[in-house]
Amino acid sequence: LNWHCTMFHLYRPCLLMFVCWTFQGSALVCQHCEFNQCGALGGIKEVNCGPGQWFCEVDFVNGKAVTKGCADKDVTKIPAGYIPVDGNKLKRCKEQQNGSLKHCYCKKNRCNAKEKAFTSSKSDIHGSCMLLSALSLIFISII
Repeated sequence: LNWHCTMFHLYRPCLLMFVCWTFQGSALVCQHCEFNQCGALGGIKEVNCGPGQWFCEVDFVNGKAVTKGCADKDVTKIPAGYIPVDGNKLKRCKEQQNGSLKHCYCKKNRCNAKEKAFTSSKSDIHGSCMLLSALSLIFISII
């Protein structure tokens, strides 16, 4: 019985690190709405982007979001001509027709939720996992 308890305590930190690293690698989460339904009740859903989809996107007409979703797989980097929003290089937009049309790409979870806001808990989870990993390594070295 003592051997099993010792093995559990020895491998538990490794298991916790694995869970954190696995969660950290999960898909990008974007808001999704189509055909001018972004303002309608129940018109917006959260979706997990597929493999190779690295960006969320949003289209605005006269300052109002009309479509949101995961960018196509062929968008591997934000195209030239897209300007950072509020200096944030992870969210870039391109305006057309004197600013009445705007298309934006962004690279954080739920970043297409609001034009000005980036709302992602992943950075908090990432920090927690890194701290947990460091503490686990210290714990293992003590044993």
